[in-house]
Amino acid sequence: MKVKNLKLALFAVSLLALTLQSCKDEDPVIGKKKLVVENKQRATVAYVGATWCPPCGTYGDPTKSYMTSAHGDDVVILNSQSADTIIASGSFGHLFGNEFQKSVGSTSIPHAYWLGANVDMVHRGFYTDQNANNEHASREIDAIIKNDPNVGVAAKATLSDDVVTVETLSKFYKSSDVSHYIGVYLLEDKVEAKQSGAFSDAPGGITSHENVLRAAAYTDNNLGIQSVGESFTENQEVQGNYSIEIPRTVLNNDNLKVAVVIFESNKPDGVSNSILVDIN
Repeated sequence: MKVKNLKLALFAVSLLALTLQSCKDEDPVIGKKKLVVENKQRATVAYVGATWCPPCGTYGDPTKSYMTSAHGDDVVILNSQSADTIIASGSFGHLFGNEFQKSVGSTSIPHAYWLGANVDMVHRGFYTDQNANNEHASREIDAIIKNDPNVGVAAKATLSDDVVTVETLSKFYKSSDVSHYIGVYLLEDKVEAKQSGAFSDAPGGITSHENVLRAAAYTDNNLGIQSVGESFTENQEVQGNYSIEIPRTVLNNDNLKVAVVIFESNKPDGVSNSILVDIN
């Protein structure tokens, strides 16, 4: 009997420990899973291409795929197609990419921009040597992610009635007296379209395009960013709630995800950190 009572007591202690740990991870009032900001610097890549552009299919798209496979969640790619069969002229995704192109005076595609805290924005077209494209992309990403972040961000997203609701939590690791901005973006994967110049065995050259920029929570400017404040103390956290109505251009809601990007200015080269999350 004593052995049985001891086992029951040990089981009760274990159950209590698990309950206490669960409470630490949940809001004590509403019982929801709390957001936790990871102290991690990610690289953000803004890419501008088009389905009608042969070099985009031959060199740009393979480099995007390489960055994702080689660097995983260390890199967040925002794919802005330039007025093609995927993103129409005048849509948010098209306007977003144009802001980057205008900022450096570029009219050529494919073109990519590597961004992160404590480094200058790097941008370039693509070489005709794929190994060189991959090596240079990795070099830029590694130069960004080795730094300690100025600000980190966490997010979770849910879908209901064709509206994506996004909760964000930003944490400032250093005090700052400059305005910061946030962009909350809806991306779509597996967008199949005929890609000029693509190396593909698929009939008609149909290829899958990932991280296609579809919409933003805020659309009063072409970068889709809004202020989160002008002054921050060390370790200050800032919460946010945003919603994005799914546009008709989206082909499959199951392939949607959300990118949240923190800017240290309202300019394209002001990107500080970012995160990419699935939609539940």
